[in-house]
Amino acid sequence: MYRFLITACTSLMLTTAAWGDATPSAKLSPNGLEATINVLEYLPTRSNDEHFTLGVANFLRGIESAFQHRYRTGMVDDTLDIPSLALPLPPNPNADPFTPDTIERIFGDVDSHMTKARAALDQISGDVALNLDLAELWLDIDANGTRNLGEGLGELGVLLALPAWESEAAIEQLADSPLAVVRLDTADVHWLSAYTHLMSGTANLALAFDPTTALTDVMTGDARLNDLRGGPAVAQFVTRDDANTLFIISSLIATLEQQPDVSRTRAAHAHLLEMMRDSETFWRLVEAETDNLNEWVPNDRQTAALPLEMPKGTGAAWQAVLKDTTSLLEGDLLVPHWLMNDTAGINLKSWTIDPEPIDIIGYIQGHALAKYMEQGSVADFQTLSDFNRVTGNAAGLFMLFLN
Repeated sequence: MYRFLITACTSLMLTTAAWGDATPSAKLSPNGLEATINVLEYLPTRSNDEHFTLGVANFLRGIESAFQHRYRTGMVDDTLDIPSLALPLPPNPNADPFTPDTIERIFGDVDSHMTKARAALDQISGDVALNLDLAELWLDIDANGTRNLGEGLGELGVLLALPAWESEAAIEQLADSPLAVVRLDTADVHWLSAYTHLMSGTANLALAFDPTTALTDVMTGDARLNDLRGGPAVAQFVTRDDANTLFIISSLIATLEQQPDVSRTRAAHAHLLEMMRDSETFWRLVEAETDNLNEWVPNDRQTAALPLEMPKGTGAAWQAVLKDTTSLLEGDLLVPHWLMNDTAGINLKSWTIDPEPIDIIGYIQGHALAKYMEQGSVADFQTLSDFNRVTGNAAGLFMLFLN
């Protein structure tokens, strides 16, 4: 699911305004996002469109930095379908060794760039409008400062359909395909702000569990085992992929079993609530629009610029999902547990305020969640089912794209 978010955001956003143009349009600096950010940051004054552009550039720089960390250390597969770690990347034949602090660096950089993006968006005091040519878009995955095969919008989009870069010909074909021009307006400022909060919320939640300490322990133990047996595991029934999967699972469990940092979990909770507030504003502005100009997310009276048909009623159905999600974050709706009836469940807000280590078996059995269980209204996720029905069973495609 998050793969679509990454590709959708890349499809829409990796652009900058043409400084000085009467009509702002998509003009990506040939030297990449960092160069674009530097130019905008040192302008003596910035228009609303330029504030928006700086927010866009910092947002995408956060995604780009995550991809660069992953490429540098050879984390190119998509084993973990979570923000910043999803979407397969091109293989790196000269990757640096993976170090325990890599995950912390990824999420730390993402959060830093999201903070910078919001700082720019907060400076906007009026309407904005940017026409974006998606053919200009690219991410500098290998950090060499030039646009190479596999770094453009078309090539990144093909990763949704092709596993692990198996068809270079297909990538080249998509890279040469014509792409749409999208117009971003005032409503989309809140769309982008909402996603910066999503990314920051996810980053803070990941950092709350101190992945560096857990990975250090797992990797130290692995090194000791390798020394004792004279190399990696050689059992006939264990493949290299099996060993990698076991490493990921054991590292994840070791991470979750640590006491989370309460300041981080509370920050994550606050970011997710801010995401919901931005989403509410976004949809209010979208519903009020009367134009029909290359829309990114259209209302029922508009047409999308991208070749993604949005059935009528999609916006209303998604807003119902967002309302339930806000209630879950506020503790007004409870998360169901399979051993409880429909009058009691888990208060998600209580865990974020006073978190304990995640005991996976204890969560399944229930006793480790007793502290957070209470009686009240339990979510039945009917709004999500309705949304899936409205979108023709394509909820996974739409839910993160729509915001």
